[in-house]
Amino acid sequence: MIQLLTSQCYRAIEEVLRQSSRDFAGSSDGRWQFVLAEGAPLPVTASMDAAFLLLDAPAPAGFDLEQVPQWLLWNATLPGAAKFALVPNPWQLRLRAELPVDDACISERIAAALQGFSAAAFLLQHKPVALGASAVSPAAASVPASAPELRALLRENGWPFQERPDGAASVDLALRGGSCRVVLGMNSAGPRAAMELLRADSLTPASRLALPALLLSASGSLRMSRPFAIGADGHFACGFEVQLASVPTAVELEFALEALAVAGWACKDELQSLLDNSVAGTFLAVRNLNPLP
Repeated sequence: MIQLLTSQCYRAIEEVLRQSSRDFAGSSDGRWQFVLAEGAPLPVTASMDAAFLLLDAPAPAGFDLEQVPQWLLWNATLPGAAKFALVPNPWQLRLRAELPVDDACISERIAAALQGFSAAAFLLQHKPVALGASAVSPAAASVPASAPELRALLRENGWPFQERPDGAASVDLALRGGSCRVVLGMNSAGPRAAMELLRADSLTPASRLALPALLLSASGSLRMSRPFAIGADGHFACGFEVQLASVPTAVELEFALEALAVAGWACKDELQSLLDNSVAGTFLAVRNLNPLP
């Protein structure tokens, strides 16, 4: 992949990683290790894989099934493409980001994702009560605002879409047994593509743990898609999102739509099944996720 990068892009990647870190160590094979310069001393690995720069770090928190719903609610509050992810054997919480690489926005994407890693570490270490178990993620809950640049990008690249009354655009993605709608609009963090997969009035005890566990484990294996959840007034909704660069490119938007399609294909049906308390309990047991007694 290094041969496919322009020298300017490669230099930009290494420069922003250096500026955001200490104890920086690079190599000629597209792999870097460093410690974040701000906040908690978080060791981060960056590596190239195909058209993506992958960021990975151990979360400063041990695995606790009861905390999984809170981690999911925090996910969409993180800057950039940063996300929480559950990784098995044994289960552990990681911080991840997958960034499409091009010359246009790569420095911005890296800086925002590393800010997200710092924010995640802060949340895990301090657990502010302002973001309790019933909190609404401000990014996920934002009403999509007018996004003429996104509509223009869709139009210029021949992607069919519908314009909503609020100015956002919606794109229908074909999935197994139907389709899912991706809404492209603006939130407090900038341009966002989001796909809601499930909405429920209430959750059973096992479902309350199984649904976030499924989403965060998918977060560890799905590229670019970040699971989100909204929980307030007894209602629950969840899905996947991609937070885009401030000025998205056609390449980034295409990757985002493809990533959301894969996430919907992988998780939509299973999310629905986990509303059943018995199925959710079996899921937790099979995944060795300390099922409820």
